[in-house]
Amino acid sequence: MDLVFCLPEKYQFRALEKFKEWMIESIEERREKFIKEQNEKLLIEEDRSIQKMRVDLGPVQVSVLKALIDIGGEGTVKELALILGKTSDQVRHALYLLKNKGLVGRERKGRYFVKNVIKVEK
Repeated sequence: MDLVFCLPEKYQFRALEKFKEWMIESIEERREKFIKEQNEKLLIEEDRSIQKMRVDLGPVQVSVLKALIDIGGEGTVKELALILGKTSDQVRHALYLLKNKGLVGRERKGRYFVKNVIKVEK
């Protein structure tokens, strides 16, 4: 892009510097505005996701989740099956469903942990 100045030569450099500063400020303002809009958009999406987090759980899922919280928030399928008196298949299936709903995560092979669970109700 060629810029044409109708100024004496000694002022052209200064005018060019001012123009560069103005462009940089303009770009920074647009960038800040864009970031602010994106952050607001993320906050709105987070609020929506929090509202969606209220999920219906079956009785086995509730008991598995409560037992997992009671033993410190982390455990294996065998530990939970012994505590609850259920078969390991029932516990594994309940953990699978809880993991799909985002309430439980898997840390290492066979170790499950509680994510962000605020309250467990019947």
